[in-house]
Amino acid sequence: MSGRQWLAVLAAAVIGGGASAVIASCGEDDGDVQIEGSTTGTTGTGTTGTGTGSVTVDTSATSAEGLERAMAQVTAYARGQTADLVGATVALQKAVDAGSVQQAKNAYAASRPFYERIEPLVALFPELDGKIDAREDDFPKKAKDPTWTGFHPIERMLWHDGRITPRTKVLAAGLVADSRTLQRRMDEVTVTPEVVIPGTAELVDEIEESKITGEEERYSKLDLPTFLANLEGAQEFYDALAPLVQDKDPELADEISDAFRAAFEEVDSLREGGEFPAYDELSDAQQREVKQTIEALAEPLARVQGTLGVQG
Repeated sequence: MSGRQWLAVLAAAVIGGGASAVIASCGEDDGDVQIEGSTTGTTGTGTTGTGTGSVTVDTSATSAEGLERAMAQVTAYARGQTADLVGATVALQKAVDAGSVQQAKNAYAASRPFYERIEPLVALFPELDGKIDAREDDFPKKAKDPTWTGFHPIERMLWHDGRITPRTKVLAAGLVADSRTLQRRMDEVTVTPEVVIPGTAELVDEIEESKITGEEERYSKLDLPTFLANLEGAQEFYDALAPLVQDKDPELADEISDAFRAAFEEVDSLREGGEFPAYDELSDAQQREVKQTIEALAEPLARVQGTLGVQG
């Protein structure tokens, strides 16, 4: 199971009532729904069920006040990124509506990082995540599937087809609508340690587990900016937790700091004239170097969970 799939399962468990913290969220089209963590709760189907195998955070293992401050910091960051995502997708829609393929490509590239930095929190809303960021492999008819929406069908039309069609315009408008829905949901959700602490490592895990192959930005080849955005998000998440890690395990904190520095330096070193090359222009050796550097960061980040009392 990939890191992202694991976060979706975790989100379902939390919403199902298995976690110890509270997640408050509003439905996409209905009124507010308050979902409280307990041994029983409301499942995604609207029926009552019992949470099993949930992930919890032992607050006796770390500072409850420190965790609260960290969650407030992550929440502010995620809400800012989501607001910027809305503005960026609006710009993308305008470029698409104007019929300019090059301007639309530029707007697509500019909008992707805002989403990539906060992927673990978007996984709290699996339906939206699928509508905004699914790849064609997730659909029976692949690229021809009419239910495939979001960034990546637009990417395919711009880079693979090289043209803007009425369908592209519909997709761009839908992406704006879904981004606005995501902003509303993010503004109302209470993010918890059960999601943020594992999610910090998940942002890095997803690079080495799947994105390193170039499978996500397969048409635009914007993989390196995507890697950088994932690293930036992980850095922001970790920075919120860093004082707690430093207090519990200073050596681990130093190791993570060094690994982040090495990862950023490795990715940044690939810029040519201030711009990243297309991912398929990298040599096999360069791709291996990126993978090894990301792996060297993922390992100590994974240990943060035990250090901060994540259980289950």
